[in-house]
Amino acid sequence: MANKELYMRLGAHQVELLNEQYQPIVKHKRLYGQNQELMDWLPYLTTLAKRPNALKYTGFYRELPDPWQDYFNNLDYAEKKKSLNLLVRMITETDMDTATICLLETLDSGKADADSILLSYRRLTEPTFNDFLPLLSAGINSPAIYTPDLTCYDTFLKAGECR
Repeated sequence: MANKELYMRLGAHQVELLNEQYQPIVKHKRLYGQNQELMDWLPYLTTLAKRPNALKYTGFYRELPDPWQDYFNNLDYAEKKKSLNLLVRMITETDMDTATICLLETLDSGKADADSILLSYRRLTEPTFNDFLPLLSAGINSPAIYTPDLTCYDTFLKAGECR
């Protein structure tokens, strides 16, 4: 909306920015008092997920928590798009603080991709997901212990000896 005239509609509970045709662009919760700040990440991230390379050229980028800025700096186009869509999902369901905790936890484990962040997010936000972690980690970090039952082959081979 650069170089465009914008209008503001103030309500008791929200502040709304309107374009030149008085159509809503974005809505924010209205805050009362001094020095209060609230960031509604969703409209910005949803738009930026469509054009992830534009992220670092926006003023919004500097508003992201530092861990997210550092993380996005090191991604290629496809992974950045996937991670932005994941971030949209996480803040839609919870908030930016929870998303940042998941990112930091994932980076501490040595992983740095959207799927690993999603795994951390699900482990943190879905209590029943923790029941499956031993099964997941057994399949990922070490070979699964599986002992096949070969007695059916023994029976088959013995039947062949009789002919």
